Amino acid sequence: MTQAGDRQDLQSREYWDGIAAQDAHGSLHGLLERDEQIALYRDRVEKRVLYRRAPEVLRARRALEVGCGGGRWTVELAARCEEVLATDISAAMVQRARDRVASAGLGNVTLQVAAFHEIACDGSFDLVYLGSCLHYIDDEHVEAGLRRLDGLAAPDAILLSRDSVSLIGRTFRRSELFEGDDPAIYRPVAWYEEAMARHGWTLADSWRSYTTPLFWTLRGRLPRALLEALARTELWLSPLAIRCADLRRSRGSKEHRFFLYRRRSSR
Repeated sequence: MTQAGDRQDLQSREYWDGIAAQDAHGSLHGLLERDEQIALYRDRVEKRVLYRRAPEVLRARRALEVGCGGGRWTVELAARCEEVLATDISAAMVQRARDRVASAGLGNVTLQVAAFHEIACDGSFDLVYLGSCLHYIDDEHVEAGLRRLDGLAAPDAILLSRDSVSLIGRTFRRSELFEGDDPAIYRPVAWYEEAMARHGWTLADSWRSYTTPLFWTLRGRLPRALLEALARTELWLSPLAIRCADLRRSRGSKEHRFFLYRRRSSR
């Protein structure tokens, strides 16, 4: 790693340690949602959407979670997998995850403080879950992390990623458009597809994670809620629905999505 990369690691650790100190729920409430009820609603919707679209995806013999945060997905994985290694760059976040795992009475989870590219373990994993972390990692460290996965993912492994992506055709930082010190980097979907392909991963499916009409209504953004409702082409198969979907995309600069990848060797 370069000196700049080392500085980025240190800044990330300090940033997420600070978030953990502010937020009793991990990284969701406080950082992403100021209202606790909206945060809990978003959490429920994300999980419901995932299980409807890919009901068996979190079932595995051995799962690796990168970016476990406060452990809200760690306990989901542990309930469905035989063994889970959950990692995060922030020691404070890992402690929150450890407390949540202990409260749930789960004994099949190992927690580790490590950046994506620094994960230390033996054996291979048949499920890799990147928990909304890639858009908080710079290009150099994303590439280094994917190289680390080369030796950790089983030949028939599945990789599930949950990230915010750019809708404006270019990479941009959150600080360019929004106030605050959030270090998020929003990249186009094509950027991730190319990066994953270099390491033998093929995109099998992708879907939006939580932005429902009710979500935007709770946030007080009624025009966006209306566009979301009318843009649901599975309910409104009409030119109007298609136009509303186009408007929704054009009005937004980013969106949060699940990405399901498979190793090429598994085909």
